Amino acid sequence: MDIQISWWIVNTFGNSQAMATIAKIITFGGSKWFLMGLVAVLLIFKKTRKMAIYAAAVALLTFVLNDFVIKNIVKRDRPFVADEGLKQMCELAKYKFPTGYSMTSGHAAVTMAVAVMIMMHSWKLGIPAMIYSFLVGLSRIVLCVHFFTDVLAGFVLGTIMAIIIYFAINLILKLWKKRRSKNENNSVSVSEQA
Repeated sequence: MDIQISWWIVNTFGNSQAMATIAKIITFGGSKWFLMGLVAVLLIFKKTRKMAIYAAAVALLTFVLNDFVIKNIVKRDRPFVADEGLKQMCELAKYKFPTGYSMTSGHAAVTMAVAVMIMMHSWKLGIPAMIYSFLVGLSRIVLCVHFFTDVLAGFVLGTIMAIIIYFAINLILKLWKKRRSKNENNSVSVSEQA
């Protein structure tokens, strides 16, 4: 099933030198270097600073979870090694065909995690981020690096991580503010007694 879906996606969106090159450019947008640059840009502006900190946290944790935990627990061969026709897309894009094992698409997971986190802070910025995340996932299939289900699993992982981290950070901040105000109230009551 994955191979049929991938063939359809490649024939619809790829299958040419130009589209392979576009896919290669888009897929770079899911790399950790691009995302670190994006977070750095968001940190510059006061309006987006809080969003950038949340996005950096979710990007880092999703990357670590996907690349160092999931891929070592659930291993399956890179999808297109046996299919020469699909493998040609990597050659068209002059894209080095990855070897080793693959499960979830890290590019899809991290871009979706960042997009969902941005969406939780701003709809205006979140919608373009979400569209771009889908394009990155599509580019991974067009370049024949991942199965459709790998990309889908990446999107699910990224969404779950963004939701967990968003609420975890908010809970930690809430508890910290509560403790701080309690300490302030205690110091006021001690000074009043004196």
